[in-house]
Amino acid sequence: MVVIAAVNGYALAGGCELAMLADIVVASEDSSFGYPEARVGVLSGMGNFHILPRVVGEKKAKELFLVGEPIKAKAAERFGMVNIVVPAPELKRSVEGLVKKILRNAPLSVRYSKLATDYGTDSNFSATVAYETELLMATFQSEDYAEGAKAFVEKRKPRYRGR
Repeated sequence: MVVIAAVNGYALAGGCELAMLADIVVASEDSSFGYPEARVGVLSGMGNFHILPRVVGEKKAKELFLVGEPIKAKAAERFGMVNIVVPAPELKRSVEGLVKKILRNAPLSVRYSKLATDYGTDSNFSATVAYETELLMATFQSEDYAEGAKAFVEKRKPRYRGR
């Protein structure tokens, strides 16, 4: 399952933590992201000390956690916390368009791409290559691959079945 966060407004503390757990984050340009926990004497939770440094780098993560001030969506996009920033009235349509693009792809390829990315984030290069090779072989043996190749040759849209 692909998780897309649509953020319109403030994504602070738990809201920011939830957004960082998503696969893709789309935000309205007036949104803000941050971790104000240190300003109120508590610690961020939900695995953020594992996740955020991988997203923005160690130095930026420390700044966000230690300073506790929110950043605007465009800055969050520059640091990799947000994938796409759009005007607020276009947020819903942008997310729907993104979902449609993902859904037109082969379900197994989407699933395996997410799995391989998640695995590669926490594994060494050799282990990641071995895992992605295993998944690649599974896609080569799938009905979706056969359908995709056939549709390409026939110059038509594929009809994937997730098998």
